[in-house]
Amino acid sequence: MGVGDEHVGGRARRHACALICGCLLASSACSAPTEFALFRAAATGNVDRMRTLLAAGVSVDAREVEGETPLMYAAAEGQAAAVQLLVERGAALNLVSNNQETALSRAALNGHRAVVDLLLARGADPNKGGALLYAAGANRVDLMERLVATGGDVNARSSTGATALMAAAVRGRTDTVRWLLQHGADVTVRDAGGRTALQAARENGREEVAQLIANAAR
Repeated sequence: MGVGDEHVGGRARRHACALICGCLLASSACSAPTEFALFRAAATGNVDRMRTLLAAGVSVDAREVEGETPLMYAAAEGQAAAVQLLVERGAALNLVSNNQETALSRAALNGHRAVVDLLLARGADPNKGGALLYAAGANRVDLMERLVATGGDVNARSSTGATALMAAAVRGRTDTVRWLLQHGADVTVRDAGGRTALQAARENGREEVAQLIANAAR
């Protein structure tokens, strides 16, 4: 998980394409058509269909080719009723996909506050899956406040060493950077490539953000 723009929109776009094109079924991503049907029902919020499929024995934690679950699909699309049903049926909240994402981080990525609140209330881990990084990259201070209030670490790092401050700096998210600095974001952290948030901001021409970070480093 890095801090490039592709991580704040690309996953959502690929997910939508898979649903529209039926790529999951065509590539045998699910082990059976009924599992594919559960993914589709979860993403579209068809709770009646979901109940039927779950009653027929489809696993609530079925996995597709990228390691995602129906809960991740519902969360990504902001389908609160579908998320609620899956959680009530025992869906594991903190499973991680092949891309190191969770249902919570998928909801944060797409700005679905109601789903973020629901998952956190049911015990989702705010430090798994890069939820805070995604919220920062999307300039959603409200989501960051909620995540931190439930135990989220402002200096949590992705698999590439990136932090929420770096994600916000790369995109020039001034308000988000200011909030992170006020809440203890460490400006000295370096990612796997040795780059700090200040360097990331300057490399991407985010001068206002770079100045904020430079001032905090003094």
